[in-house]
Amino acid sequence: MKKHLKNIIFFLLVLASFICINYAATTLWEESYVDLSTNKSYTLSSATKNIINNLQGEQTIDLYQSTEIARDYPQTAQYAEYIKDLLQRYAKQSSGKINLNIIKVKPFSEEEKSAFANGLKAFSDAQKKINLFFGAVIYNSNGEKRVIPNFVEYRRAYAEKDISENIYWLDKGGKRAKIGLIAPDIDLKYSTTGLLDKNTNLNIFNKLSAEYDIQPISEYAVQIGVDINTLIVINPAHSFAQIGQYALDQFLLRGGNLIIFVDAVNEKTHQVNNDEGLNKLLNHWGIKYTSAQTIGNIDYAEDIILNNKITKYQPWMSLTPTAFNQDSDLMRGLNIIRTKSPAGLEIISKNRQSVKVTPLISLNKHNEVVDSTLVVKNYKMLVPQELKTTDQKYNIALLLEGKFSSMFTQNIMEGTKVAPQMLPFLPQSMEQGRVFVISDIDILWDENYVDTSFAGQNAVYGSVPWANNGDLIEHIVNMVNNDNKLLGLTSKPILPPKGLEYQFMQEAQKHYAPQINTLEERLQQYQKQQNNYNSQDTSLGDIQQQKQLAENITQTQQQLQQINYQIDRMQNAKKRNFVILNIVLILILLTALAAKFKSAQKSRKFMPTGEK
Repeated sequence: MKKHLKNIIFFLLVLASFICINYAATTLWEESYVDLSTNKSYTLSSATKNIINNLQGEQTIDLYQSTEIARDYPQTAQYAEYIKDLLQRYAKQSSGKINLNIIKVKPFSEEEKSAFANGLKAFSDAQKKINLFFGAVIYNSNGEKRVIPNFVEYRRAYAEKDISENIYWLDKGGKRAKIGLIAPDIDLKYSTTGLLDKNTNLNIFNKLSAEYDIQPISEYAVQIGVDINTLIVINPAHSFAQIGQYALDQFLLRGGNLIIFVDAVNEKTHQVNNDEGLNKLLNHWGIKYTSAQTIGNIDYAEDIILNNKITKYQPWMSLTPTAFNQDSDLMRGLNIIRTKSPAGLEIISKNRQSVKVTPLISLNKHNEVVDSTLVVKNYKMLVPQELKTTDQKYNIALLLEGKFSSMFTQNIMEGTKVAPQMLPFLPQSMEQGRVFVISDIDILWDENYVDTSFAGQNAVYGSVPWANNGDLIEHIVNMVNNDNKLLGLTSKPILPPKGLEYQFMQEAQKHYAPQINTLEERLQQYQKQQNNYNSQDTSLGDIQQQKQLAENITQTQQQLQQINYQIDRMQNAKKRNFVILNIVLILILLTALAAKFKSAQKSRKFMPTGEK
């Protein structure tokens, strides 16, 4: 009996040792995690770590996740594991300042009531019978909260940015900065929620309004309020009045920050922008801007359909980091900026005493110019033929910073009843000011975003940028309002780490690669055709074709989702087989060890007396 007991104890000790070793290895792997993905997708960025390490108070993150997601949405369930892992890294990095609660939501439960009460957006299960949730609520020690209504898988590249921004703003607290907005040719309609009406077509300002107070200002305002630190000016098609010029001039000299959008052609209104008033100010600051010519570049040209053929159209450009000033904190981390028919900005005076000019986006070679009237009349077939090559270098975005001189000699309202109520006239800057000039209005439009019905109507998380236009504008606004910690937060592609799981995924993707490539090429063609339709007026005869195009896009996207689901199944099957194989090998090993121990026991039993 004692002999059998010893064998059992030995077997259990070996098994317990194996379990402990595996548990320790797993724990150590988690603690000493090395991210081998190309873009460090599984590592918190330095900007995020900086925000976490400098938290002033404690925060709590409640992650709501329905238990039924895995049943109906396997891809979303996998994304949920990524988000949970990401939030655990936040908690670990914070050394106790961030507490994570994972709340499993069951149908018709108290947790479901709490999710609704906190503003999370529900989505239906496959049978459309129950509500599902996958979002987060972040609290600070004062009881203030920020809500991410849905972690939309389409926004996966922005997941860390979304979380870190919310943590930053909650920690900062305090009064919201005001941003002035002069946009006379844009009808800014605000809904009852305080956000821009969806028809306004300016999603970027909804994003900004989540953090700042946006205050519309008339172009005829004689001065800008002292409570406004940043002023955004979207170039009107008509001439900027002298009153408006004076207001901008004095706002800058008081240390204000100007973000000015000019353009050669406004693709939405089909107008050439010829604002002589605003041009006078730009020339005074040392910038030349000519609306008569539209610039293009073959290196960055986008594809459009002309005569049923895909053709490079130089005035529409997808600018990549080769055109960005990588020495600027504003431009680092940005991957693509989309422009349409911009004007070129030339620096005509580099030395304005104490004013520094920094190019942010530049086209240094292979530039071409065309008469803006051809572009504004939508003569796309003629534009490529009429483009003229030039050796001139052009800038798309410039930063001017320092102390400026006034374009005026006195208050233009001097001698009127209004003058005594105005701020004193400044001939020179009293504080450092900054002027950002961007030579394209079209980078603002919502065609740079993809709507996602998955997130409901949420203005911030209900759309996904497919270019970094909005990121650039956010960077500028954050910088001038001293929120520099946010500059390093950009989208980053999520790629799996190299290892067995990565190998399994690669094998599965390789199996389905031919189908994926065919469908992606087809989807890309459909989307280019759709973009071409969106960029121009369409006749009634095109409506049916556009409808069919939208159906083709939806059908192709569904086919890609089905293949991704099959890839997940194949990957999981490979992982499952690997685990089963290891269990079998472990059992064989344990059996062999037990047999060897038993054999050793027998040898000792029959060993002659006195032998060792």
